[in-house]
Amino acid sequence: MTVISTGPAWLALALLCVSGAYGLAFLIIRGARRFPAAIAAALAVAALVCFEAVVMNALSLAEAVTRPGVLVAHLLGIGVAGTVAARQRGGRPRTPRRPAALATLLVLPLLALAIASAVRYAPNNGDSMTYHLARVAHWLQDRDVAAYPSGSLRQNVMMPGAEYVLLALQVLSGSDRLAALLQTLAYVVVVASAPVLARLAGAPRRVAPWAAPAVAALPAAVLQASSTQNDLVAAALCIGIVGAAAKPIRRRHATGDVVLLALACSAALLVKASALVVAAPLLVLAAVRQWRRAAGALRSLLPGLAVGALAALVLVAPELARRETAGRLALVVPQYPVAGEWSDRAVNVLRGLAHHLPVPGVAASDGGVGHGEPLVAGWGPSAPHEDYAGNPVQAAALLVAALALLARWSRVPRRGQWAVVAVAAAWIAFHVTLRDNAYLARLQLPLFALAPVFLAAAAPRAARGGVALGLVGALVGLALPYAVVVAMRNPLRPPLEGRSEPAFADYYRNSTIARDAQLTVLDVATATRCDRVGLFMGESGFDYPLTWQAMQRGIAVRHVFGADAWPCLVYFEPFSFEGWDLPREPVALDRASWTPVAANAGGVYLYRRIAPAREAAGPR
Repeated sequence: MTVISTGPAWLALALLCVSGAYGLAFLIIRGARRFPAAIAAALAVAALVCFEAVVMNALSLAEAVTRPGVLVAHLLGIGVAGTVAARQRGGRPRTPRRPAALATLLVLPLLALAIASAVRYAPNNGDSMTYHLARVAHWLQDRDVAAYPSGSLRQNVMMPGAEYVLLALQVLSGSDRLAALLQTLAYVVVVASAPVLARLAGAPRRVAPWAAPAVAALPAAVLQASSTQNDLVAAALCIGIVGAAAKPIRRRHATGDVVLLALACSAALLVKASALVVAAPLLVLAAVRQWRRAAGALRSLLPGLAVGALAALVLVAPELARRETAGRLALVVPQYPVAGEWSDRAVNVLRGLAHHLPVPGVAASDGGVGHGEPLVAGWGPSAPHEDYAGNPVQAAALLVAALALLARWSRVPRRGQWAVVAVAAAWIAFHVTLRDNAYLARLQLPLFALAPVFLAAAAPRAARGGVALGLVGALVGLALPYAVVVAMRNPLRPPLEGRSEPAFADYYRNSTIARDAQLTVLDVATATRCDRVGLFMGESGFDYPLTWQAMQRGIAVRHVFGADAWPCLVYFEPFSFEGWDLPREPVALDRASWTPVAANAGGVYLYRRIAPAREAAGPR
């Protein structure tokens, strides 16, 4: 097995290739479609996801997901995009107004803490260890992105859009230390888009800039900004869809706008379909309004619809073809059936707020925030876990804004009324689609990213009188210190904590029980010159730390399901959680050919082949 070399030069090259592709996409979209910079940045995230999906699927046909293959593909893409960007004439950027500049300064401390957490730690998010980054490692081994045998459904079932970007970074750099920067980028995009969304809904110019620090201070977003999950990426894509749909579609721009909207929707499907569920009501609103404004103009949209549909087919069809069935997807996604359970769906619309407001003694229907603990334990800074942290200050502010909107509905601009209704419909659509679960707060990030439209409640007259500014200032004054405390107390990646343990210890901050066992596996494999390790683990197994560290030593790893002549060592993870139970040991192993090597309190976790049948090992 080939070991991918790494070092500062390779890290710089990987960052340059991926950021160059993103930057050129931004310049092209900004120059061609004249979107606000923040919306163009969100759409550039969609373009990056789509580009990486095309590259990885194309290279997989020849098993060329390797450093040379990915590097050549990126250089070609950057060359083409650079040529297009060079022929465009961009508009002059406007100088930020004073309130916008001050609001930006308030965001910088949170951004600095997020970046510090992102660059100081190796990836250690639990979901990333079990499937986000685990499948990146297996793709690297296989040199393609096809489905592979795995004890984790999520590794093959969940859509891989964000992971394709991580794959590009990892195969080019030979390291996983850049993986968290994708979510950091998405955090910046979401925060920068907040004032634009507020203005689109009719919020006054003096009020709209303060949406940025209010969104930046979302605890769930602050913690996600240094993780290797995909919820902030989904939020950025949702904003891109909304921004593209909200742009007035003129005849001369119709084709490009529709194609760009199709790319954004495709990227959302590739990353997290819930982002498209959130954006759906706003898409319907945009379609209705454009139809009413230009009745009979459907014919002019047909070219854009055809090109957009073809692009969506090329992007999404390969993924749908290799994913598991919808029934198996339902095993790992807490979703409602197509019909039925309407009373619980109705309750779930209100229950979604309970993950953010201090409601002691109230538990979610699927185990509760913090796995059955009272909700107050899930949102406070005493337990700021990225999977469970809620957004209490912003949720309370949304309730206040909703009451204000009802009280002064006639004074709200018409576009603000439509925007608020659409976002309220998005909240309903989301909660009648996804069941309540312990992770709902982070899955709701696209909804909170669209919350700035509620600033439409601040009518211009109120803004001139300072009432609206005072209320928004109070929101920011409460939310920012709370968010700083949450960022500083990040249990997995504390930004200012002194480092004493080696870098590999970061992988096991979410599951220290696996650390000693997996390090023993690596040591035994090295000592016995075993270059093929089998994994016998379930849905929640810590696949990535062992697989990635083994790959760096030239050891191949794959999942096994019983009698298998391929491995010379089999690692059995004797612990499981979240209801994904395993037998106490891999009983299918032939005891005449395998002997226990190492055990802990959970039982034997490592077996060695007594007489390896190398003639049966063969290529994978």
